[in-house]
Amino acid sequence: MTDPASADRAAGRADPADDGSFVPSGPPFAPPPSSRLTWLAVLLAVAGFGLIGLSVWGPGTALTGLRQAVGVLGAKPEPAAARPSLPGGPGEGGGTGSLAGAPLTAPATRHGMQPEAPHERAAPAAEPTRRATARKCVLDGRVSFTDLACPAGAETEDVHLPAAVPPPAGAAASTTLYRCRNHEGAHFWSRTHCHRQGSQVDRITTVPADMSLAQQTRLAEQRRLALQPVAGGGPARVAPPRDTAGAAAGVRRCRQIAERIARIDSEARQPISGAQQDRLRAERQDLRQEQFALRCS
Repeated sequence: MTDPASADRAAGRADPADDGSFVPSGPPFAPPPSSRLTWLAVLLAVAGFGLIGLSVWGPGTALTGLRQAVGVLGAKPEPAAARPSLPGGPGEGGGTGSLAGAPLTAPATRHGMQPEAPHERAAPAAEPTRRATARKCVLDGRVSFTDLACPAGAETEDVHLPAAVPPPAGAAASTTLYRCRNHEGAHFWSRTHCHRQGSQVDRITTVPADMSLAQQTRLAEQRRLALQPVAGGGPARVAPPRDTAGAAAGVRRCRQIAERIARIDSEARQPISGAQQDRLRAERQDLRQEQFALRCS
């Protein structure tokens, strides 16, 4: 049997391998190996990602993201069993968590600029102080002020009261002093409201709280006398001594106060509750103040 190569040499045909030309061993028009295309796609993706990051986040952030992308693409694939799955796994329509362990970078500002601080909220404008309004009622020549409706048949006039001004810092504290009139017609000053003592209110004034009751009473009486109208427009003078009837009423009131204090002392010595003891103590203190204001003997 004749060798084909020997037959070709005998016929004068040259061996294709003798002229030095490359003869492909595979089929014609075969694509290059797939590994070259994979690396080409990776390089294009990395370059595109770098351009996008450079235009959006700035040079620093783009370089950081590019390094992370190269590290992820160049890392060896882990086994499927060792990959942590994302909340949406393959069975839930999600993908595998190959990037679950990659650190997340906070979004930076554009071109490395710091975010603008939020504008501070402007303080609300102070509301204007509202002025209180009272009603002046004139009925049969008598004038009264109230915040309710005036009686039927009275002349009504709205009066705008001045706004309350807070006391300046460091101002001395003040207290209220009442000038009361009892049923006998006698007057006395007291820190306790007149209604609690069975009397009527004749005048109310404000005195410094750091003064004794005698000093407060003297100051309130001086103010009352200074406000009394004087005939002829002359300076205010001290009122004349109290008449005999007023003096007798004051003596009777002093005797009543002394008797009531004696009864309170007798009740306080009895076995009573603590609340009753407190009530008797407060009543006795008020009576002692009234007794001092009347200058009882």
